[in-house]
Amino acid sequence: MKNLYAVFWLILLFSFSVFSQEIYKLSYNFEQGKIYRYQDVIKSKTTQEVMGQEIRVDTKAEMMHKIIVDSVLENGNYLITISFDSIRAQIISKQMDTVLSLKEIPAKRKKIEVDKFGNIVNKEGRDKIVIGGQLADEILQNKIELHILSDKELKIGDKWETTVYDTTDIMGTLIVTKAKNKYKLIKKENKFDKDCLKIEYETEAESEGNIKMQGEQVYFESSVDVEGILYYDLSSKLIIYEEADVTDNTSLATSGPRAMIIPITQKSSFTRKLVQ
Repeated sequence: MKNLYAVFWLILLFSFSVFSQEIYKLSYNFEQGKIYRYQDVIKSKTTQEVMGQEIRVDTKAEMMHKIIVDSVLENGNYLITISFDSIRAQIISKQMDTVLSLKEIPAKRKKIEVDKFGNIVNKEGRDKIVIGGQLADEILQNKIELHILSDKELKIGDKWETTVYDTTDIMGTLIVTKAKNKYKLIKKENKFDKDCLKIEYETEAESEGNIKMQGEQVYFESSVDVEGILYYDLSSKLIIYEEADVTDNTSLATSGPRAMIIPITQKSSFTRKLVQ
């Protein structure tokens, strides 16, 4: 009989713990006319091999992005513009040790319409970056994209997945990317004195395109793996902080008399914080 009562109370306690879990409904809440500014700090180590010679480059960059909320539509969607404000990068290698700084990045971002979960409903044109080299790499890898939130009610431990397609124009070259994202709601946690939801995510992305370098056509192929954490503020309904580790394996292939394959590996870490 005692064992029967023990089992009964265990079942009762388990049922209570299940039904007492908080349920969360995630969505973005952008205010019309407001500008949201994010600061990125990126540290990366890049290794590439050219004709048997290994070249290493260390980069530390600080970037500023902004999300401009042009209007809130009648259907609840948002018309926003995401643009780059500035970048300051220190690049160190055997060949150079320099600091590059741009107060206004020559990169154009068209207006996009997104729903309250971050899904792109309509996009006017494509991203366009009109600089090349290491700065273009940093912008391409770290440009702001809205994480797509789940449209379902969530409790701690729940997961969701998304697939995103993107095309970026770098100096006339189209880079096509497909990214698969996996998210998991970990716990409720205080961050910067705000009640937040901590969300873990993993991304696997594949990119390809043709690049013109020094007059030669070069085929570009990249595979990127990301492991990161998001903090979603329950009050403002915005992601206020993000950090991630990124591994990027890229191959550049040339054709013709000087045909070669150049493997490039980049490992980086970055943080992104809502500053205004």
